[in-house]
Amino acid sequence: MRRRKLSYLSLTAIMLAMAVLACTSDQTWIIHPTATPTVTPTRPPVEMEPLYEVGQQVLVTPGSMPMLYLLREPRVGDELGNRLAMCFAGTTVEIEDIAQHEDTIFYRVNCVGNSGWLPQDVLSPLEGEGEEAEAPEEEPTDTPEPTEEEVTDTPEPTETPEPTDTPEPTDTPAPTDTPEPTDTPEPTSTPEPTPIFEAGQSVSVIGDYALVLLLIEPGDDDVPNRAGRCPVGTVVVIGDVDEYNGAFFYRIECGQIEGWIPEDNLQAE
Repeated sequence: MRRRKLSYLSLTAIMLAMAVLACTSDQTWIIHPTATPTVTPTRPPVEMEPLYEVGQQVLVTPGSMPMLYLLREPRVGDELGNRLAMCFAGTTVEIEDIAQHEDTIFYRVNCVGNSGWLPQDVLSPLEGEGEEAEAPEEEPTDTPEPTEEEVTDTPEPTETPEPTDTPEPTDTPAPTDTPEPTDTPEPTSTPEPTPIFEAGQSVSVIGDYALVLLLIEPGDDDVPNRAGRCPVGTVVVIGDVDEYNGAFFYRIECGQIEGWIPEDNLQAE
């Protein structure tokens, strides 16, 4: 009986000692869980030239639908699982990031508190962006009047010497007969260039790449003058014709985008 009591006391003492060590020592047999690092998916680099840049404010282009879907990931195709939220057409948004999927460039924008992706063809630059500000007119400065010290005495005019006797002219020989000039041929006029296509004609879009750039106005393809892109092979109808620096441009409608396209990117049907 006595040995059993001693065994209980020894076991109790050992358990108390282990509890004290567990509370006072930071090196115990308890394995604490570690946080699993989050793997961020890497996106392929953007190989095409984007129309806009990060930090630029653009307009969600109004089209046939009053609202557009913000996407969770920049992917081509209207998948239900990739829809994040709605964004009203006509909203001004700021670009946060740029990505590319297949032949389409996507922009991550913040639309009324929701951050999602939109394709490039539903965005357009703000009106007046890129226009040069008019320089303020400089007011004419008053010309200071000269002081008395700056005014110098005007010298008196000197006397003009009297003319000497002019010798009489000698006999001038009679002029010889001058040959009559021959008739100079009139220069031929250069014919003015004429456009290949006309308004109302159906044509197809051609080019070296999958998408052809459309311009807001006929002219250079600077970033502020870009309206969007039109896929090669699209059949469109010419709405108007205009000339810029000897080159002809044609106004067309490609889906929801309306803009001007050079003559070299059109082919008759």
